[in-house]
Amino acid sequence: MARTDLVYDDLPCLEGPWATLVALDLDAGEILWERPAGAPPWTLPEPASNWGYITSGGPMVTEGGVVFHASAATPLRADDAAAGDELWIEELPAGAHSTPMGYRHDGRDYVVVTAGGSLAAGEGRGDHVVAFRLAGQAAVP
Repeated sequence: MARTDLVYDDLPCLEGPWATLVALDLDAGEILWERPAGAPPWTLPEPASNWGYITSGGPMVTEGGVVFHASAATPLRADDAAAGDELWIEELPAGAHSTPMGYRHDGRDYVVVTAGGSLAAGEGRGDHVVAFRLAGQAAVP
């Protein structure tokens, strides 16, 4: 069996968009907002530069209405759940093919994510668990 790359000519082998973060109003059955989730770790030509990234982890939504999501492209992102506006972005030491998790310790809220990267997608690799202390209204569930 021969191993092949997931990327050809700087594009993943699947047609995009590759990942979309979508907020739904379940009562009305409507989409509130949607946008690409994550970005590839390399520069892509238009329109692919705004298609999200195929290996994004799932989102975590806090009690305070903040959506945390990570992707293989290394940043952890926080968005406003009601409007979809980006609130915060922080680079991770490697790509995060994982879903963030929230927890409370000694009365303080944290979000934690694993970051390991992938050689198959041309990313840096590592073995990290990264935690961030939350402030303000971003309380974990």
